Amino acid sequence: MAQRSRKEKRYMEMFINSMTHVRPQEKYNMVDINPSYVHAIKKILFSQDCGHKCSVKAYINNVLAAHFEEYADIINSKIQTI
Repeated sequence: MAQRSRKEKRYMEMFINSMTHVRPQEKYNMVDINPSYVHAIKKILFSQDCGHKCSVKAYINNVLAAHFEEYADIINSKIQTI
């Protein structure tokens, strides 16, 4: 297997290997997700490379957590105006 790039290693750490949202302490609300996104996520998670470390739910929550962290300044300014 080829060496992973820094970017790929970071991706794996943030979205695949992070166990933060695997067994949440509270119940999450259900939302509709575009089926093509769910299919793509499943393909990623079940790829030989990933070894199915997390669920689709955990993956999506990991992605959203990174999104909210990256854009915190913008998001917080929008939330404060509500």
